[in-house]
Amino acid sequence: MNTKNFFLSWLAVFITIFIVDMVIHGKILSDLYHQTANLWRPKNQMNAFMPWMMLGTVTLLNLIPPFFLARGLLGILSNTPSPARSLV
Repeated sequence: MNTKNFFLSWLAVFITIFIVDMVIHGKILSDLYHQTANLWRPKNQMNAFMPWMMLGTVTLLNLIPPFFLARGLLGILSNTPSPARSLV
């Protein structure tokens, strides 16, 4: 596995997901969140769970796709043997 490609793709995925989440939840859905505030936990309770949400985002959404990208898809594109070749 190419470590440089892994870390570059991890950084790209992390930045993309962070920006998309900020736009969706901070801009697009914020009015809906304020209208339905009685359905949500209090703000201090939600902030208490935020480190766990960030950890889950970093591990599941930001490490797994770049791993397959660096290990498999780049191998397919460069015609080198890779484990992902058997999936195509």
